[in-house]
Amino acid sequence: MEKFSIPTVGLIIERKNPETGEIEILIQKRFKPQSDPKYSGVYELPAGRIQEFEDIRDCARRELKEETGLDFEDIEIEHTEIFEKDGDKAFAFIPFCCEQMMKGPYPYIGFIFIASVKGEPKETEEAKEPKWISLKELRKIIEEKNFHTYHIGALQMYLNKKSKDMS
Repeated sequence: MEKFSIPTVGLIIERKNPETGEIEILIQKRFKPQSDPKYSGVYELPAGRIQEFEDIRDCARRELKEETGLDFEDIEIEHTEIFEKDGDKAFAFIPFCCEQMMKGPYPYIGFIFIASVKGEPKETEEAKEPKWISLKELRKIIEEKNFHTYHIGALQMYLNKKSKDMS
């Protein structure tokens, strides 16, 4: 029997530190000891599965709220209008990047967006110890491989983009 990938959405939530003006991103510790013991307790981005026929923007909003208690201030997404014909409905969009789990407990394939939020994150049933970290701290966490494998490639792309933007 054929098995298929599981579509996901992930969020790189950024802000400027109110005191230093330095860019920070939001990370959290994954807490799913029953369904994902391998990665429970490891840092991750706010992310989750896209429900059947769910608008990806709505999924991003829902996952952000479920995992952090936050709402978007802004999300970077280029998209077309929604096209409808004969009961079908579709649109095209461009995420920051895409990611794919090639081996592991789940066959995820996902879309990563960069966003900003209002307020401060809260712990939830799925995510613990949310915190804002500098890009320097992020590099260190990635080097130590203390991050969910699924998100490392996307975060490296993000760090490369930020390095280019700053030069």
